Amino acid sequence: LIDRTDGNNLDEIKAAVKVLDDYDTYHPYADVELMRYYFLTKEDANIEKAAKKADELYSEYPENPYISYYCGEAFEKHGQKAAAEEIWNKLLADDPDHYMAKYGVAKLMAEREQYADAKEYCLDLLDIDDRSVELREFLDELNVKLVEIYQAKLSENNDDFEVANKLAWCYFQQQKFKDVETLLLQLDEKYHEEYDYINLIGRNYLAMDEYDKAMKYLPRWQEMLEETVDDGSKEATKRLNRRGFSYFAIGYCQWNQNLIPEATENLYKSFELEEKLPTKLSYMDQLALFYLDALLKALDFWISAISFR
Repeated sequence: LIDRTDGNNLDEIKAAVKVLDDYDTYHPYADVELMRYYFLTKEDANIEKAAKKADELYSEYPENPYISYYCGEAFEKHGQKAAAEEIWNKLLADDPDHYMAKYGVAKLMAEREQYADAKEYCLDLLDIDDRSVELREFLDELNVKLVEIYQAKLSENNDDFEVANKLAWCYFQQQKFKDVETLLLQLDEKYHEEYDYINLIGRNYLAMDEYDKAMKYLPRWQEMLEETVDDGSKEATKRLNRRGFSYFAIGYCQWNQNLIPEATENLYKSFELEEKLPTKLSYMDQLALFYLDALLKALDFWISAISFR
């Protein structure tokens, strides 16, 4: 019930919690659900009860990830930010991809105005689930703050490539593609062979539907990805995880350049390399749309030809 709530069925949840309380047997997860019910009420007295319950549960079950996360949430809602962050960081030490713990820490970072660190966590989360509207709204909020910071830094030193690259990514994520282009093209040519430059400018032209311009950079970006050595670092893992997308991006451009055989080969390669199922299915869906569009154009041609005769 709680996982499906929109905040309007608290009476129904309260009744279910009462049923749990009537059982003779005890399980700590029942207390977790009680805490979650307290969160939903948003009443100060209930948040106080949740924090008290969290104290009891966490002292008894500190190694249980499910219990630990919600104890951290209870502490966070009660204003015990440090205690919450300590619990969530412990979860992340055991599981760096613990989604909710990382999200919780990211929000606390943002509260402390550690916007860049919060954004890194946010981008990690988007790699796990890029369909979350809430997460994208959080990223938008972070980018608004970071744009001001990076613009100020760049005004002091307009040759700082690292800052310029970070600012350009903020623009890109805000879908300000023309601003990305303007910023990158004004950078000194010595940076034009950098991985970060080629990666972003190629993808930016793709987003702008400037396929000829994109293809000046995307093949080189793909080469750089293929040359990446898997040394176990976060950066290497991130690059290698982009291989599927690089083939998709090139195939997408080639199809729009009417290079159909080459495009089809690259699109099929993207299916093979992409590990995230939703993303793989989106690539397949795009190729299906390409085929459908080609079929409709062919039918339209033959109908026109027959009508002319």
